[in-house]
Amino acid sequence: MRRTAMMCAAFLMAFPALAQQPEGFERLATRVGLVVLGNAQEFEVLTSAGSEKNRYFCAAGEFAHIRLGARSSDQLLVASRMVGSRYQSHRRAYVFRLAGEGRQDRFSLHMGGPRVGQVLSVGHARGMCDAVLRRAGRQKRDDD
Repeated sequence: MRRTAMMCAAFLMAFPALAQQPEGFERLATRVGLVVLGNAQEFEVLTSAGSEKNRYFCAAGEFAHIRLGARSSDQLLVASRMVGSRYQSHRRAYVFRLAGEGRQDRFSLHMGGPRVGQVLSVGHARGMCDAVLRRAGRQKRDDD
């Protein structure tokens, strides 16, 4: 028993981010290859080198819909620029939160990706996944 307790403590010391997970913590590996971590109050899309900006919105929309049960009409808000992840050490992430319904989309692909204050619907974000996957499929065929 004592040995098990010591092993658990050693594990949590080796991985401090796991010990700091808030209540309702969720994790999702999205179909566009990005990982999202967080809860209903705030969630992070971990960055990946070379990722196009649409992938971050797509991943946030998938997380909100699948893990948080958000409707297509609910709004995503970019809460923070790219910062160090609270949940995954040595990783960077964009921070999103749900803003509820009724806010106008303030989104433009020409704005350069996730910017603090950008708002778009969960449905719009999830729709970006199809475009990202189509482009990825086309690139894969071109590489063959």
